[in-house]
Amino acid sequence: MTEIEIKNLLFKECKLNKKDDLFTQKLKNGQNFTIIKKSGIEKIISHLGIDVVIESHTSTKDHADVKVMAMYKEFTVQSLGSANSLNCLNKYYLEMAEKRAKSRAVLLVTQLSLYGFGNEEDIVLPQKIKSKKDVNEALKNIFD
Repeated sequence: MTEIEIKNLLFKECKLNKKDDLFTQKLKNGQNFTIIKKSGIEKIISHLGIDVVIESHTSTKDHADVKVMAMYKEFTVQSLGSANSLNCLNKYYLEMAEKRAKSRAVLLVTQLSLYGFGNEEDIVLPQKIKSKKDVNEALKNIFD
């Protein structure tokens, strides 16, 4: 896929808005990392007619896992999402696990992940996050 084809897909077909649906940041190694926010993922699902099915989930008070299947054109992918106290600041683990699995599956099935696109939940953060300050510091270390 060329850069023009990607832009046509995201901005013309799926009606994504750069300001509201994307976040681009330069990594320490000089490469750009573009995150498609939840609003953008939902627009891609809607405009491309991607079928997303939750295949299974498990949830306890301390952890949640969700398995999602996404189907688009001739492609079918499965993806997992999880949430727990080590990778999530809020306590609604099942919803966060679903969001993570769904966005990963959409990026895989559309092959956007091959072109440097990620989702909000896949920024690598340290294992011991206890506050918003820790998140901001981790992001600073990744992007500055």
